[in-house]
Amino acid sequence: MIKKSNKHTNECLCVVDVDCSQEQEQCVTCSVDETINIPNYIIVLECLVKKSKEFHWHTDIDKIHILSEELQDELLECQDEIAEIYMGLNGSKFDLGYLNCDIDVHPDTFDKLLDILLEETIKLYEVVCADVKLFGIKHILDKIIGTAQRLKYRQTQQ
Repeated sequence: MIKKSNKHTNECLCVVDVDCSQEQEQCVTCSVDETINIPNYIIVLECLVKKSKEFHWHTDIDKIHILSEELQDELLECQDEIAEIYMGLNGSKFDLGYLNCDIDVHPDTFDKLLDILLEETIKLYEVVCADVKLFGIKHILDKIIGTAQRLKYRQTQQ
């Protein structure tokens, strides 16, 4: 069975399963009860940047203060790159007001924030890998996964 992506819309990034006899289209869903797609992932990143900022301002632990700021910087840069690649592929811009952080993401520790980031990024990564046109985005997702894993390690160090 070959998997390829054939739709890139604000509604859904769908995966088509091709088993040589028929095509069956299915949308993949993620843990925040939204369809996995690039625009929704950009919103997830926005929410996680805001949560990271809360940890940055709230913590008395210097390491979390530093790591949360590093995460924010990295996510904002990656979010911008993903959005620009996506808009370039679609030939359209996001509507004003689109970055509406209304998903239910409430990690109570910085480590849980990193877990959510890894989980949501890996889900999109699996979908994006099915389409060579999205390999620029795949590369950025690689970077986000690496950053989250590195920060998880660094927060355990003295």
